[in-house]
Amino acid sequence: ARAPAPRAPPVHPHNSAANPGAQVLAGARVPPLPPHFDALLDSMEAAAVFPPSQRPDTCTVNAYAAGDWIPPHVDSPAFDVPFVVLSLRSAQRVVFGEGLGCDHGVCDGGAALTLPRGSLLRIDAPAAGPACQHAVPPATERRISLIFRRLSDLARSRAHEIRADADAAACARATRRRERKAARR
Repeated sequence: ARAPAPRAPPVHPHNSAANPGAQVLAGARVPPLPPHFDALLDSMEAAAVFPPSQRPDTCTVNAYAAGDWIPPHVDSPAFDVPFVVLSLRSAQRVVFGEGLGCDHGVCDGGAALTLPRGSLLRIDAPAAGPACQHAVPPATERRISLIFRRLSDLARSRAHEIRADADAAACARATRRRERKAARR
């Protein structure tokens, strides 16, 4: 029997060739982190994984089936460094390097690091980019990773502007609907 072709994970942290359908919705409301994530971040802060000034305020959940992978990339500049990866369910590898060459998740060069189940990895400059990329080779079995990041001040400011614009547009639409409804009476 022929092995199925590796595929990118269904949940992907950024738009790429591996995930062409990813979309960013301007003005979308994002709820705060759930309380159990805050408790987890409290534990990380107490263990000096990051100081209070670098406490993450976002989390991306990547769920991998066997064969799922993420191509070489540098995380969005919308996030500050460091960021923290919590690996769950199984031990899997991540590869770091400049100009990584990967074909369907199989990477040439770079430095591979196995992240044990339950491990925490803090990724800071220079490993966080921009010259250094990271990739996740095909998972050997099911894996979940929680990526904790802090939105940069610039991105946070821009997000507030987008939200304010979206709220203003929604109010304007509601006003126009009320006016049209009143005109029909």
